[in-house]
Amino acid sequence: MIIVPEKMKSLRTPLLIAGAFVLVFWVVALGQAERSVFGRVPILDEVYYLDRAAEISGATTGVAEPWFMSPLYPHLVAAAGAGGGVPEDRVFDGTPLRGLRLLQICCWLGTLVLIRLLAAHVVPPSWQGRERTAALWLPVVLFGLYRPAAVYAMAVLLETPLLFLATLALYLMVQPKWSSGRALLLGLALGLAVLLRGTTMLLLPVALGTVWWQRKANSRCWLKAALLLLGLALAVAPAVVHNSRLAGRLVGPALNGGVNLYIGNGPEANGFYVAAVPGDWRHDPAGRAFLAERFDMPQVSLVQADEMWAAEARHHMGQEPGRIAGLMLRKIWLQLQGWEIDQLTSLAGWTAQVPALKVLVTPYALLVVLGMAGLVGNRRVAIMAAVLLVLVLGQSLFFVVSRYRLILVPIWSVLAGLGAVQLWRRRRLALVVAAVALVLAVPWGLNDVRENWAALAQANEALRWADVGRAEGSVESLERAEKLYRKSVVVAGSRSPSWLGLAAVLNDLGRPGEAADALREGLTRATPLIGLRKALLAHELAGDNLREALVQARAILQEEPEDAETLHNLVVLLSRVGKAEEALAHARKLREFHPRNFQGHLDVGVLLARSGRHQEAKAAFYNGLQHCPDNEALLHNLSLIP
Repeated sequence: MIIVPEKMKSLRTPLLIAGAFVLVFWVVALGQAERSVFGRVPILDEVYYLDRAAEISGATTGVAEPWFMSPLYPHLVAAAGAGGGVPEDRVFDGTPLRGLRLLQICCWLGTLVLIRLLAAHVVPPSWQGRERTAALWLPVVLFGLYRPAAVYAMAVLLETPLLFLATLALYLMVQPKWSSGRALLLGLALGLAVLLRGTTMLLLPVALGTVWWQRKANSRCWLKAALLLLGLALAVAPAVVHNSRLAGRLVGPALNGGVNLYIGNGPEANGFYVAAVPGDWRHDPAGRAFLAERFDMPQVSLVQADEMWAAEARHHMGQEPGRIAGLMLRKIWLQLQGWEIDQLTSLAGWTAQVPALKVLVTPYALLVVLGMAGLVGNRRVAIMAAVLLVLVLGQSLFFVVSRYRLILVPIWSVLAGLGAVQLWRRRRLALVVAAVALVLAVPWGLNDVRENWAALAQANEALRWADVGRAEGSVESLERAEKLYRKSVVVAGSRSPSWLGLAAVLNDLGRPGEAADALREGLTRATPLIGLRKALLAHELAGDNLREALVQARAILQEEPEDAETLHNLVVLLSRVGKAEEALAHARKLREFHPRNFQGHLDVGVLLARSGRHQEAKAAFYNGLQHCPDNEALLHNLSLIP
């Protein structure tokens, strides 16, 4: 017969109610998420992870490359049955990602349990009755009602598994007595967390410090430290071996540190994420093509790109130490202030699409205010405070968005339970600390930034609705995308992708004139201009507006003189308006800049043949075949010359 303690009997009913609430919430929220545009259409990081998972599962064949970021997460995606790849139209029907979402919901639940266990460890023994109950269970409630944690559990992002592993590592650190197995498990947890986000490596010194600090309670602490390091090494070794084998020398498990350091400290840095690295995020997230062109190299590897961006970041950091120090302080503050900083995930959009999220009401500012008060007068929170400090400082080396702050939320939640009791007791120091934290939690001076990010979140959602509209032929979805894009460009008109998205949607709706007007307006307000000019050039070519097309082509080549597509278009345009010699000069430029591109050789040969210079035309085609053997266009045109 199982004897249930009286304390547990008194909690049985509340726990059953809470469990029922959690179950109902996730059943409802999961169904709504799978039907939402955010659950159906992945973008940016989400697409990257799904592509890598497809390579792991064998759904697609990719060229083996070192891991750019988060090597563990694509394996989790594939193991959860979501490794089938991204559909060609980028629109899921919802269910292929269900296994991944269920895995992440389990991580969310595991984190909830660990928060309760952590609270039990740090609550002073002298607290009894309602005070003890509040300190033990308020953290669980606060975390359970924190909306971003639930959103990230349903997105194709690594935050929820990272949250579980980091909280598990913290729980293992705070134990007064360590067994050998616990030390090994801590090392594994830290290592797996490092494979999700590299900044968690900064927790290793804290973990080793706890071994030494508690050496009196642990025999052979050197053995525990060795086992901890062994566990970490076992976790990260496969990724390190993979990357090092492909790089030809020893490198780390991920190669995005240089990019992130540049984004957080380069000349464009402002504390938030900025799109400072040119390139196709899906196929070239490190900006390798940009670097190759900038440094006149045939190609740039991921390892080289990582080193180049890191060197560039260090250069700017060394030149402007005062600015970097100010940025560091701002990034520390951004992790304390209460505004949720969207990046990939629009919290407002998710809430509108998944109404179940409306019941989750814990504000981040409340966690910070109560959590800071909970740091007062309790030696049991020393390790937790050290982990919090290390994470805040480590993440401030790079940049800040809400999903990066999520790793702090379990700590804030546990401390908030303590802080609430401290304030209830009217501890003077706790009241002072809470007042200071309240001032820090106010997002001072961020009104314009918040409006701009809200507009970018609308463009984020518009992009997804546009994909749904194209995939399903839905005019309603395309019109919804148009509405969101128009709202976005009113506030964030300096961002050219929003104008490009709006023009594309207007074209899909059969309104090319309005699309061209949108591109022209974008040219007066947005940066960079090159993408807008190329889109407008394509529009003018489609409409056979030769004069306007010539204007745009020349403007593009002012910015990018070696752009192959534009050089070819200019050759065609000049030829059509009777400027054959100028067309031939640009065709030769195309051939000179891009000798492996058959189009330059073809353009030169065709123009020479049209002017009756047949032998020169033959030589141009033969020259092209040396660079592009068996090219059908070159062979066909060569056969036409008498």
